[in-house]
Amino acid sequence: MSFREQFLTAVYRFKKYPRLVLEDFSRVFCFFLIFIILVSIISTLPLVKMYKDFGGISGFIEKNVPDFYIEDGQLYCEAYDYTNEMLGVKIYYSVNEKAENIDVKGYTTYIVADQDKLISFDGRQKRLINFNDGAFNDFGKWQLVQFFKNPTNELYMVGIFALTMFIVYLILSVMKVLLTVGLIFIVNLMTFKADLSFLSMTKLAVYVRVFPCVLFLVLYFSNFAVSALIYFGILITYIYLALKNIKKSEAIIIAEIKEGV
Repeated sequence: MSFREQFLTAVYRFKKYPRLVLEDFSRVFCFFLIFIILVSIISTLPLVKMYKDFGGISGFIEKNVPDFYIEDGQLYCEAYDYTNEMLGVKIYYSVNEKAENIDVKGYTTYIVADQDKLISFDGRQKRLINFNDGAFNDFGKWQLVQFFKNPTNELYMVGIFALTMFIVYLILSVMKVLLTVGLIFIVNLMTFKADLSFLSMTKLAVYVRVFPCVLFLVLYFSNFAVSALIYFGILITYIYLALKNIKKSEAIIIAEIKEGV
């Protein structure tokens, strides 16, 4: 089945769900990966708009980072605390708190500093900068803005951020699929008791999550807040309808699986 056929079947063609279980796992994985990529791209559209509104990284720094200057191994700047939960960004500076003691749990990108040092994390690598090593002497906000006005430097940072966000989303999606497998096992045990292997349930878990994901994406852009309870209600409904139709075709499925072994 093509990606389009798999998508439409997953959304509303419940009688054809047995065909999805018979799909080769490599095709199911390709569908899952393409779907995740598409959802990731669509989900980041608000961030792209925000990025443009800021005027890129250099524009963000000009508007949101306070004036600072490093001289004689000391950072001179007013106390500053910026957090953006959506972007997973934290920027913090204080002369009264050591940089290593600042709570950065849950942030994918952060810059924290005290008067003597700076600790940064770009989603992949953690860096420590001691201001007294001389490398950043006579360095300030103006030099930082100029650095990110270089298209190559900005593209590198944007690429690292995008890759990190995608990897995080992919890992979360895999975890959700595995949780859905557990849910399928429970629902199947309580209802139809269809003869499904772990591999078949994994395939099914990929497909039953398609409509809930699409629906929540649409509602997200429509500014509708929906509880997790509704999500699980829709998910269980899809699992039930899928298992119902799979049970009806169980003999055919088992025969085709044995034939392919």
